[in-house]
Amino acid sequence: MDALGQSNEKLPPQQLEVHAADSESSKPFSFYLSLFGLALVALITYWDVTSLSIALPVRFPFAYLNHIYVNLSDVLGQKFSLYASMGLFSIGAIVFAMAKNMSTLIAGRLIQGLGGGGLYVLQDIILADITSLKERPRYLGLLALPMALGTITGPIVGALFCKVDWRWIGWVNLPIVGVGWVIFVTSLHLRSLPLSLMARICRLDFMGMVMFAVGATAVALPLSCANALYP
Repeated sequence: MDALGQSNEKLPPQQLEVHAADSESSKPFSFYLSLFGLALVALITYWDVTSLSIALPVRFPFAYLNHIYVNLSDVLGQKFSLYASMGLFSIGAIVFAMAKNMSTLIAGRLIQGLGGGGLYVLQDIILADITSLKERPRYLGLLALPMALGTITGPIVGALFCKVDWRWIGWVNLPIVGVGWVIFVTSLHLRSLPLSLMARICRLDFMGMVMFAVGATAVALPLSCANALYP
């Protein structure tokens, strides 16, 4: 399916080439607005991870939970998974910014990491769904720019916030997530699954997701704690 929501599966090869060329030249404004929203999500995801490394040496391995979000987006829908990830990310940022002790701070990062793991993988999944195979490398390259920008500027911004108030590392996420939310609600158009909610839930691989999460965390968490919490 291309960016205009039209299926290419039944078209002959000659028509596929013409259709792909037409789709590249006639993309609606909502497509570019959605691409900008994905860029904001990519920026804030990488920004958050790298800025926190200045203030807190412990990082949680939720990027390794991508397999779970892929399963959830395939079964429950990409928009539902995207909104759930943005909600968790925002709640975690608020808990982190309002933390009065280390336990609350870690809990906030736990929730925010669960949301950030989803945002990390859903950027590529959604971009692949709203673009054709021919044009996908171009837009993946464009999406890599905010990722690089977030990675490079994150430590600098984190250091500046730590000199003022480290809580701003959490608060700064909220307006950017809010802008992205408005863009996705108004402009992002994705296919809906022709199944009831209960039928979708029954298709989830709960055992596989639990085993993957436990295994990935058991490997990554000790490595991230080495020479940070423990010598």
